[in-house]
Amino acid sequence: MRKERLEIVELVQQQLHASEIAVEAALSAIARLTVTMPEARARAGISPIAGQPAFDSIGAALAGIILVRGHMAETHAQLDATREQFRMPVVATGGGFEKPPRAGIEAGGPDLHVVAA
Repeated sequence: MRKERLEIVELVQQQLHASEIAVEAALSAIARLTVTMPEARARAGISPIAGQPAFDSIGAALAGIILVRGHMAETHAQLDATREQFRMPVVATGGGFEKPPRAGIEAGGPDLHVVAA
């Protein structure tokens, strides 16, 4: 049973990590498009008024993917809590990044600030 639980934990963790990477990639791509659109408009010599619905849509898409990212962070935390509840082993494949304290990802938790550049 212990080996089977470890395999299950590893499977869920691998899928979680893949999902988090995919969300980050989507966020990056949408953010790049958000920057490219006004630059392209200016280079093409098109009025800033033109294409406003596209700007509204990309803004909504960016806001949406940021919400998705937050939900993935919460999913990660909830899966970790479930793992602890059932005394399953810790499996880490997240690239060695340090996880923030739980309060750092909860709604209303402390904001992260740059303290040195």
